[in-house]
Amino acid sequence: MPQYQTKVETDVIVIGYGAAGGTCALTAARHGAGVLLLEKAPEPGGNSLVSSAMMIYPKQVEQKEQFVEYLHQVTHGTTPRVLVQTFVDGLLQNPQWFQDLGGELEVYDYKLSDPSLSYYIPDKTFSQLPAARNLNLELRRLKQTDSVPERTGGARVWNLINRNVRAQDNIEVMTGTAVVEIVKNDLGQAIGVIAEHAGERFFCKARKGVVMTCGGFEYDPELKTQYLRPQEIQASGWPHNTGDGVRLAQKVGAQLWHMDAEASAIGIRPEGWEAGFVLTVRRPGFIYVDSDGDRFVNEARLEAHNAGASIGEFNLPTYKFSRLPSFLIMDEENGRGAPLAMDIFSYNVVVKGYKWSADNSAEIAKGWIMVAHDMAELSRITGIEQSALANTLGGYNAQARAGVDRAFGRPPETLKPIDPPYYVAKILPLMYNTQGGPRRDEHARVLDPDGKPIPHLFAAGECGSIWGFKYQTSTNFSETIVYGRIAGTNAANLPAIENFNSPQLR
Repeated sequence: MPQYQTKVETDVIVIGYGAAGGTCALTAARHGAGVLLLEKAPEPGGNSLVSSAMMIYPKQVEQKEQFVEYLHQVTHGTTPRVLVQTFVDGLLQNPQWFQDLGGELEVYDYKLSDPSLSYYIPDKTFSQLPAARNLNLELRRLKQTDSVPERTGGARVWNLINRNVRAQDNIEVMTGTAVVEIVKNDLGQAIGVIAEHAGERFFCKARKGVVMTCGGFEYDPELKTQYLRPQEIQASGWPHNTGDGVRLAQKVGAQLWHMDAEASAIGIRPEGWEAGFVLTVRRPGFIYVDSDGDRFVNEARLEAHNAGASIGEFNLPTYKFSRLPSFLIMDEENGRGAPLAMDIFSYNVVVKGYKWSADNSAEIAKGWIMVAHDMAELSRITGIEQSALANTLGGYNAQARAGVDRAFGRPPETLKPIDPPYYVAKILPLMYNTQGGPRRDEHARVLDPDGKPIPHLFAAGECGSIWGFKYQTSTNFSETIVYGRIAGTNAANLPAIENFNSPQLR
């Protein structure tokens, strides 16, 4: 007798219902396949729902090949060029795809809508690369309209996809259902999954293919410790991203890649909160200091996806992560001025519905932002020697008055002396997402350790993203759509599996 009862039979099973999973399911269904979407969380959405859903594009389509070369240079050899080429080809198809769903992309300049000094996102993250020369890029997002009225970009895209998915009669969605194993037959083909719902485990059969779109490992302490450099790194996104895709990939014999890659910003995570708040400082009077009281970066030019690389630097002479924690020290104009938290993305903003106070007063009252009236109190709050703080602030203030940051080259217009009272926040890197997981090829097929496709197994999105090494801003979300379509198309068009014998089911 089989160990597991077969509860569902379909053509394509998609594990994880965010933008990648929804896009994959919708594409497969429109190719005539029956689809089962499995989501372990009580409600779907994933990181896609809580993201800003920004997408970077070349301004001129004639620069397409230069854009491919630039992105390939960003990956620094960790991703074959053909996958980058496939991504850009699909990226240029995305505007029409959104229109077909009932949406429209628009050019978006965050610097005009919400100016910030600390939350810095240049269109070209790595303008120093050879292929970046004369390359013109622009950010786009899904336009807010009557049909997609949601305030945040990720919520707009997610709800647009979800409405189209729910309108398909050949897509079944099961939430609160975790996949614990991908099942292969005697020929090594992926034939379905063992899933668990309400304490019951059962087999779901896939006649054509299984697609992994189950996110990253931002909330798995062990995986973060083993693979990511800043070991105390936290996250601002979907708390259900606990590395399921990594473990499923290992069990099924997939090759892993890009496990040390992540994208993160600077923020705070108050005690008792699963996710953190990404910070934005809008006026000049502020600095970051490490646990020794030293500045360590140009605070106005720390690209908003590379906080982990900067704060996670390991100090060999002291043999510690001296920047964990670090501290934001600012003047009263910032401390009592505009809200310090970004409000266009994050789990706390989109799902929990937290509204940061207009003048930070509520967060000061909660102790998330602390106030020091003199240097001695600042030392007590931070645990940093008073002499070190006095030396750092004195040096910064002198340079700010002179209009020249000799230490880190911060632009003159971003410099202003910091006088008491001091407003302080304990800061750390907050991930938008990890990039690692099962390695895939340009057809979205999952590869084994020898680089051969595991038959009938695919992946898309953050679960084994194509972006390794460093991250060019606003490419992750587009990737979920591009490779979601590829995975859905290729899975749906496979011939039906005939052999469903598996030792995993006996």
